[in-house]
Amino acid sequence: MARGNNRQKIFYGREYFLRYLDLLNESTGKFDHKIIAYCLMGNHVHLIIHIHASPLSLIIKNINGRYARWLNHKRKQIGHVFQGRYRSFEVQNDEYLVNLCRYIHFNPVAAKMVANLDDYFWSSHQYYTISTPPAWMSTVQMHAAIKNKTGLNYHDFMYQPVDRETWNPAIYISDTDEIIFNEDTIRKENEKNIDEKIMPTLLSKEEVSAIVCNYLHTPEAELLEPSRNRKRSKQRILLANYLLQFSGTKVTHIAKFITVQASNVVTTICAVKHSSR
Repeated sequence: MARGNNRQKIFYGREYFLRYLDLLNESTGKFDHKIIAYCLMGNHVHLIIHIHASPLSLIIKNINGRYARWLNHKRKQIGHVFQGRYRSFEVQNDEYLVNLCRYIHFNPVAAKMVANLDDYFWSSHQYYTISTPPAWMSTVQMHAAIKNKTGLNYHDFMYQPVDRETWNPAIYISDTDEIIFNEDTIRKENEKNIDEKIMPTLLSKEEVSAIVCNYLHTPEAELLEPSRNRKRSKQRILLANYLLQFSGTKVTHIAKFITVQASNVVTTICAVKHSSR
C-alpha cells in the first residue's frame, strides 16, 4: 500500500489512473512479477503482487518513482508525491489472500465512493467478473484460492454478507485516514504460518528454532543473544512458545537455550496464550 504525501490526492482524473495502470503494465514487462489485484483510490493505492526473482522494493520503486516524476511534471510541481516508504505484508496462506482481495475491492464501497462494486472502474474487480484481464494481471491464483478455501466462485464469495469490522488486514487506512498496522492480525498470521511449517510430530529444539528464525528472517545467534530490544524480546517469546509446543523441550532447557530464567519463560508463554484467546 502507498499513500499520497500529507494524505494529498495522487489521482486527479482518468488520465492519472491510466498512467498508473500503464506503469503496472510496463513494470511486469521489466521485472518478474504479476499483479493479482489492485484498487486505485483518490489518495492511495492497494496492490497484491506475486513476485518471483525481483524484490518487491525494486518493483515498487520503479512504479511509484516513475509515477511521481510524471505527476510532478504534469502538474508543474515539485516535492514528494508519496508519503514515505510503501507498506507491505507478505501473504503466505489462501485464507488471508482471499479476504485481502475482498477487502481491497470493497474499498470504494466502504468509502461511499460508489454504491456497488461493479460501479467502480479503477480496481481489478472488473477483471474477475466481466472483462478479460490484461497480460500483466493474473487472476488464476485468486480464483483457485477462493474455490479452495470457500468452495465458491469469485462472484458469490465477494457478495457474501460480511462485516468489515470482523476482518481487517495487517495494514489498512482507518476512517480518519491514518495508516494502521494491525498488530493482532500480524501476530495471528505469523503464528499460523509458522504452525503450517512445523510438522505435528515432535522436532528437536534446533529444528524448531531454525524454522522460526527462517520465518522471522533473523539469524539464530542474533535472536538468542540477550537483548532489551522490544522487537527481539517478542521474537524470543515466540520462539519459546513454539519450542514448548513442538519440541517437547522442558521449560528449564528452553530457558537455558534462550538465556532467561525458567519462571520468565512460563510467565511470557502464559501471557501469549492469554492474549490470543
